[in-house]
Amino acid sequence: MALLELKEITKAYIEKGKYFSVIDEIDLVVKEGELVVIVGPSGSGKSTVVRIAAGLVSPTKGQVFYKGQPLPGPNPNASIVFQNFALIPWLTVQENIELVLEARGIPPRQRIRTALKYIDLVGLDSFEDAYPRELSGGMKQRVGFARALAVEPEILFMDEPFSSLDVLTAADLREEFLKLWTSGKLSIRSVVMVTHNIEEAILMSDRIVVLSARPSKVVGEIEVSLPRPRDTHSKEFESILDHLYALIVSSHISK
Repeated sequence: MALLELKEITKAYIEKGKYFSVIDEIDLVVKEGELVVIVGPSGSGKSTVVRIAAGLVSPTKGQVFYKGQPLPGPNPNASIVFQNFALIPWLTVQENIELVLEARGIPPRQRIRTALKYIDLVGLDSFEDAYPRELSGGMKQRVGFARALAVEPEILFMDEPFSSLDVLTAADLREEFLKLWTSGKLSIRSVVMVTHNIEEAILMSDRIVVLSARPSKVVGEIEVSLPRPRDTHSKEFESILDHLYALIVSSHISK
């Protein structure tokens, strides 16, 4: 069943009296149980697509549907993990997580239980009272994941969540997230992720959606059915990598 559907989504701005198009009639369907990754050249509007899909940004044209119904605004069943952590520096780890629960109207005692549950789930047990300045980049992003998961969303959006981390930390966090995703411990029914790292796209996804250069269109989709954990040195992985790279390059040249 389609959980999320974008139909003929266009996003444009007026700049100095000129019509400036970022996204041009994009169609996208995200089914239940899918982890979909969006890739494309720099500036192709990948993050804009995610924000429109989550209901945070209105399209110039087109319609977003969630469970078959038009999405009129921010999706209450969605949550986002951002690239830049977006933690409030004067709040502790637990307080940063409780803040989003408070915004959802969760009672205080339940907020505490839920925050502690997800702090433990992402491997930050005993760091409840730490402040962001006391955490490494990887730990800050764990807080970002805990905060996004704590509201128990049906669909999770991730906007380049590992790009600010060093290579080893990013690899560890990717692996841990995939274990959680496949374990059935989360409320999440589908995931939509943006990345500029094409190896990461293959490591993470069930399906990859490729955008062209701006104004972006969907120029291809690749199903990734390799068993997890995935071997980046396997012939199958390298074949998908070559195909994906060729799609991105050809779409950029054609523009």
